[in-house]
Amino acid sequence: MSRRARLARCAAAGAIGLLSLSVPLGPASADTAQPAGTAPAQGTQPAQGTQPAPAGEKSPAFSLSVSPTRMTISPEHIDDDQKFVVTNRGSAPLDVVVQRADFTAGKDGAVKLTTDGASYSAIDWITVSPARFRLDAGARQLVTSRITMPPNPEPGDHHVAVVFMVPATGDAKAFKLNRGIAAPLYITVPGPVDDSIRLNSLTGPRFALGGPIDLTATFRSTGTVHRDFRGTGRLNARIDGQDVAFPDFTIGRGAEREVTTRWARPPLMCVCTATVTVPGPNGATQQRQVTIVVFPVHLALLTLAGVAVLVLLGILTRRRYRARVHAAARALRDREDREQADREQAGWWKDYTDRDQAEGPQDPTDGHARDARD
Repeated sequence: MSRRARLARCAAAGAIGLLSLSVPLGPASADTAQPAGTAPAQGTQPAQGTQPAPAGEKSPAFSLSVSPTRMTISPEHIDDDQKFVVTNRGSAPLDVVVQRADFTAGKDGAVKLTTDGASYSAIDWITVSPARFRLDAGARQLVTSRITMPPNPEPGDHHVAVVFMVPATGDAKAFKLNRGIAAPLYITVPGPVDDSIRLNSLTGPRFALGGPIDLTATFRSTGTVHRDFRGTGRLNARIDGQDVAFPDFTIGRGAEREVTTRWARPPLMCVCTATVTVPGPNGATQQRQVTIVVFPVHLALLTLAGVAVLVLLGILTRRRYRARVHAAARALRDREDREQADREQAGWWKDYTDRDQAEGPQDPTDGHARDARD
């Protein structure tokens, strides 16, 4: 490889590396399905460097959008021109450079640009025109992509990213950061195709105090084309007699994918089984399950604490009541004892006085007279 070629390759790698730090790839990820040559579906935002300013507010200096954000090109449309609309929504003019790049899709579906090559790459299949243009504030530019397949390509999906980059400008000594947007193209080569996937796992908490509860399913593509789970084909988890939908997603050829849904309102208590079923060819299905015990321990503890407080209050109240009853009984017995003693004393005194009255008065000399006679 010549020195000039090595320098060019290093420059391209550096540009893509800087771009991967700054490009907002969320809207242009593998999950924003878009048919070839059509505008984004209703409710889908075009990929942008920054969001456009609301009406009445000053537009930011940099705001770039691309539509559509993703293209899926079926065999019958491979010979058609694929068109992107690039719009400068900012207040400053932009110099845009259009490049091609390989990419991989992460488990979360995000597009990751790479200079190391990628499986099923179509980077050498496409050309873009214009490859460089200046875009004034508020202006639009139509960019056309054309596909030229090599002889005898492997049937199935091949992919490449079209990168709309705004190179950094300014002081050469200052740190520069390229900005741009990557729009992936998925090209399906005619021939036998297979969209099979493998449902690897379904995971969730074995025990939960309550909602919300997250469920995560992992997949791997085993076929030759991507597989979409969108719209009427959306994937659901069946839990406690209800369907909990996963967000729309796509599994690219040869890719692994991890998708999470949220069960927002589980019952207060249950032993629930979540089931995910993926239809396959010839009526076959794949199924994974996870059992979740939902029990509000914190509420149970609060309930037990409340019951314990009520029981304690009942015990204390009963003890106080019994103490008052015992005190009243003792007071009653004491009063009865005093009354009995008073009655006994009154009866003894009465008997004594009655006996004295019956014997009459005694002469004190009677005793002396008897003694004398004796």
